[in-house]
Amino acid sequence: MEEARRALAACSANGVVMAKKVPLWKGYACDASDDDIYSFLEYDPNRLCPDDWLATQALIFNHNCFSLPKRRCMARTNQRWGEPLPFPSALFTQDALKDENVRWSLHSCKSFTCLNTRVVGDCRNCFNLTLERNRWQRGFRGSLPIPIVIRMKHGSLRLGLDAGGGTGTFAAHMALYNVTILTTAMNVETVAGRTGGLPYMETLAQRGLIPLWLPHKARLPLFDNTLDLVTA
Repeated sequence: MEEARRALAACSANGVVMAKKVPLWKGYACDASDDDIYSFLEYDPNRLCPDDWLATQALIFNHNCFSLPKRRCMARTNQRWGEPLPFPSALFTQDALKDENVRWSLHSCKSFTCLNTRVVGDCRNCFNLTLERNRWQRGFRGSLPIPIVIRMKHGSLRLGLDAGGGTGTFAAHMALYNVTILTTAMNVETVAGRTGGLPYMETLAQRGLIPLWLPHKARLPLFDNTLDLVTA
């Protein structure tokens, strides 16, 4: 770890942030998490990255350490891969969520069937796409019907953002109206003070939606006045 510290210090320019010198590659928010950051940077270049996405996500979610330093390693993949369903069939078909397309090593559940038997925080049946079809429909408690949402916008509605959109059901419904919704989420759920992981990112991707792995506090990579709709 000390070698990593010296090497990075030698190749990093120093910036002054809030009257304190912080390496520009790290950023001020990450400076309070030195040990975790240097553990994140301990890897073999040009080989497979460590299976540490949950710890990496904790840096972002708990310490607001974003964006993280870049790593020169290859993302891990599963040995088996299930062919995704075509769009738009994948939006509300349960078979679209294939267990083999998720790395379950750091999840307490090891399948979508297991997830659908649990209530984790705000996620109640949110991986059951058959039931999720009812969300944002008339009569469903806690959500406006999609036709009303569309009528709220004067003029055309083409591009929007759902912040903290979970499994992406709002984006899935809007896709049926030819509206593209970017969905931000993280594979995290906190219950009774304990933080665990839920495969929101993989679920969004398998449904053919656009997943943005971003915390709420992050500055979005979107220019001003480029969205027609924002929901959270």
